[in-house]
Amino acid sequence: MIKIYTKSIFIISLLLASMTAMATTISIDPKSTFLRTNNDPAAVNSISIELASLGLGTGDYVRLEQLGDLSQRTGDPDIVTGHLLGVFSNTNILLGSSTLNRVQDAIDAGNDESTGPTFFGNLPNDIAEDFLITNTLIQIPAGAAYLFVAASDSYYSDNSDLDGDYGMRITQVIPVPLPDTIWLISLGLLVLIRFDKRKPETKS
Repeated sequence: MIKIYTKSIFIISLLLASMTAMATTISIDPKSTFLRTNNDPAAVNSISIELASLGLGTGDYVRLEQLGDLSQRTGDPDIVTGHLLGVFSNTNILLGSSTLNRVQDAIDAGNDESTGPTFFGNLPNDIAEDFLITNTLIQIPAGAAYLFVAASDSYYSDNSDLDGDYGMRITQVIPVPLPDTIWLISLGLLVLIRFDKRKPETKS
């Protein structure tokens, strides 16, 4: 019986201390966007990242990390970082590029990020549901099934990524019990061991 308890302590401690998840890296086309565009001929639609395909769902915590850099003007080197936006959505529907709220079923999450108007036409381009991605810990909101990401910019046609390193890493963050929790579980099992040792043997 003591061996069983000791083995239980080892297994539980191991499980509680090793709750980690695999990270997924996603390449991002710097010309892609979910924001409104105007007279922006080379701009393309942002891809929709299906959360379920990554084993993620409502209520999960994820760390979103912007990777690499990009150029936001023809001829410039890749030096721009920290300009990645994200927005969760219930569906993968992205409306036409002239529409302000292109992510039809956008769901608010995180700290709202303000975006400026389009370069041509000075059209309003700020939506209420997007957030900035740097090294961001965020909880997936209720109803979210997809994530759209894009560089924050007013004109996308002249964007480039010469070294191909612009992207995002997404990692599920699984809450690990505090050390006190592990200690209490272990203490409880040790008490059971001590109690088991003191029990008188039953005579047949």
